Amino acid sequence: FIGICKFICQMRKVSIVIVFMTTLLLSSCNNKLSYKQAIKRSYGQEIDFSWDKRLIMSDSTQVDSSLLQTPIKIISYIDKKLCDECLVKYLYGACALLADYPSDSVKFICIIASRSEDNIRKYLKEFETEACALIYDINDSFIKQNSLERHSAFCRTFLLDSKNTILLTGDPLRQLNLQNLYIEKIDELLSLK
Repeated sequence: FIGICKFICQMRKVSIVIVFMTTLLLSSCNNKLSYKQAIKRSYGQEIDFSWDKRLIMSDSTQVDSSLLQTPIKIISYIDKKLCDECLVKYLYGACALLADYPSDSVKFICIIASRSEDNIRKYLKEFETEACALIYDINDSFIKQNSLERHSAFCRTFLLDSKNTILLTGDPLRQLNLQNLYIEKIDELLSLK
């Protein structure tokens, strides 16, 4: 009888460990990274631009553009949760942020998840600027290609150097302290040229 009790106790311990490990594994796969974790994970990584994309302009769509060769870039991934009108407001903010910089040196590039290109073009007619650009993520593959699945929407905006290496993470249009940090870093990079 004592042997059976010991066996049952050992089995309970094993089953508790198995349940704990399974819960830990499943929960860690679905959790978003904290802001600090996202910064640590992304800093120094290189953004891969080899996914299916198109540059969207008010009157046309191009397969690719030299804008990805711009020495300093702010890349922001815009998911489907941001409505078209809000996207236009976001672009106005991006243009205002970069208004004092030469567009051949610094660009704000919004990568947008799949949505109606005709609606986007309709809104783009309201403003034309060289400081900002929209790239349509044809197959919604930018996130996967760059392993950003666990990053929150706030942590899918990056300041990149000429080698597409991430220097800063976070959205400068949504947080003033980040905006100041982005401006300081852009000024520093421009002074090194």
